[in-house]
Amino acid sequence: MTTRTKIITSVVLLAISFASGRFLSPTKTKTEIKTVEVEKIVVKVERVVTTIREKPDGTKETVIVADTKTDSKTNSVTTDDLKEVTNSRSNLNVSVLAGSGFPISGTSLVYGASVTKQIIGPFTATAWGLSNLSGGIGIGLNF
Repeated sequence: MTTRTKIITSVVLLAISFASGRFLSPTKTKTEIKTVEVEKIVVKVERVVTTIREKPDGTKETVIVADTKTDSKTNSVTTDDLKEVTNSRSNLNVSVLAGSGFPISGTSLVYGASVTKQIIGPFTATAWGLSNLSGGIGIGLNF
């Protein structure tokens, strides 16, 4: 293989790899993030009542009553975040052309390139050129 053939092959393979990656990528990516914040408040109230009773015979009786009251309250806040990323596809098409007259002979080999761009809706415009110095333009319709 000549150096020129290696360079052309490398460029063609690189272009095919890039185009394949663009074609296989998803058109839409949705990311949903849910954030939940929970706050718990606990209130504890203790009440201790000590009662001392003195009886007529002189003895003392002590009564201790302990009362505990607990209140808890939970606050919850939920936040939703939705991100949608749209990858637009390129409306540009680049083609490599090769051809020959009939009957096929090595001297009549013609090669060239074509560029097609989407204009409005399904309509496309094309420009092309060949190695025999011929070229042209075209209008197309995608369906």
